[in-house]
Amino acid sequence: MIKWILFDLGNVIVKHVLEGKKDYAYNGRILPGPEIESVYSLAEFKKFSMGELTESEFVQKFLETSNLKLSISEFLEVYTQDITPIRGMKELLEDLSPKYSLAILTNEGKEWADRKIDHQKIRHLFKKIIISADLHELKSSQKFYLKSLNMLDAKPEECLFIDDREKNCRAAEILGINTIPFFDSGRLKKELASFSITLD
Repeated sequence: MIKWILFDLGNVIVKHVLEGKKDYAYNGRILPGPEIESVYSLAEFKKFSMGELTESEFVQKFLETSNLKLSISEFLEVYTQDITPIRGMKELLEDLSPKYSLAILTNEGKEWADRKIDHQKIRHLFKKIIISADLHELKSSQKFYLKSLNMLDAKPEECLFIDDREKNCRAAEILGINTIPFFDSGRLKKELASFSITLD
């Protein structure tokens, strides 16, 4: 019986931030998309996601390598204004939350995960928020899932994990966690029914 439904954050609940745009408008300026989006190419991004750097430390290192001429706070404004929900997901979470224990499992720097969650005003819908920066582990490592199960006090078979990346789903399945690869909210609703999960 499914007791916990576990959601990835990026590209499941909110769209990937700073990705796939030609440019970004900020305070009367047009910032080139490829340069903004190169933040993910920085070697320190993994350290940020593992909790080895704070948000300010990471963004400062990025800005030192770029030609953007932004302050840390200005870059974070650009980041925050690009947070966009995935259609239908907040409503789906609101339907599920009264009936099931929901959790977020995300590879993210802690501050960026918090920005996304609080921007969408969804924190209250989750009983647990598990961030790679806090665990010092990344999906798809087995340790990430084992630590998560321990935090949830749950057995693998009691969990259903939803993620847009196949390798993350495969790693969870090896431990006996049920999974659904995410494509869109409409398809997810249909696949939830196969686990006898009903919606209002």
